[in-house]
Amino acid sequence: MDFKNIKLAAIDLDGTLLNDSKKLCRDAEDAIRQAHSRGIYIVPITGRPYLGVPDFIKALPEIEYLITSNGAQIIEKATENSIYFFAISNEKSKRIMEVLRSFDCLFEPFCDGVGYTEQHIFDFYMQHFTGTVLEEYFTSSRKICTGYDEIFNNSAKCADEFFVTCPDEKTRSALMGEVEKIGNIQFCKAPRLKLYASILELILKTQLPSATAKTIYPFLKPQAQALQWAIPKLRY
Repeated sequence: MDFKNIKLAAIDLDGTLLNDSKKLCRDAEDAIRQAHSRGIYIVPITGRPYLGVPDFIKALPEIEYLITSNGAQIIEKATENSIYFFAISNEKSKRIMEVLRSFDCLFEPFCDGVGYTEQHIFDFYMQHFTGTVLEEYFTSSRKICTGYDEIFNNSAKCADEFFVTCPDEKTRSALMGEVEKIGNIQFCKAPRLKLYASILELILKTQLPSATAKTIYPFLKPQAQALQWAIPKLRY
């Protein structure tokens, strides 16, 4: 592959652009600026909802788009509008919640770029993560509600994703088996680069001016190769 032809680098946040302290890795901002000056679009990809993306990432002028909620939404940063939305239907969201309630697990539906959580779950997070690097993430990305049913009683509401915490691998495997029976459900542990590539292709073909769209190909896979060339100074 000719790295000189790279026009877009899609990069994970946690564990890639962000270090263990949830701050930008050393020299990352300068590397992003250099890549952008070469005409490379830098697009963060994350399982976080939009509200959970750190403000210092959103403040980077070189970043114009963000893929959030494990690919459920693509956000245009300048307007904060969702230019691509692929959510779980309202009916299917309710069915998933029925399955999750039958297992010993904690779960939260993500919807409208925020994670909805019940008070006892939020209290659990604060008990375990107050004073850690994850405290800010949970406080900024969660909205406390009295119950999930009140959200999805509105038939227009669809879940972007579900955040599920299981007590052990046995429970997790059994839960996944039941959820898979609903059909057409993807899990975040599954390979997603192919899906991301198709989503990005949709942006380029339908959301950007045609002249711009022709210059942003190809989408680089895997991400590690993009980092080696576009962000050579990235260090943890």
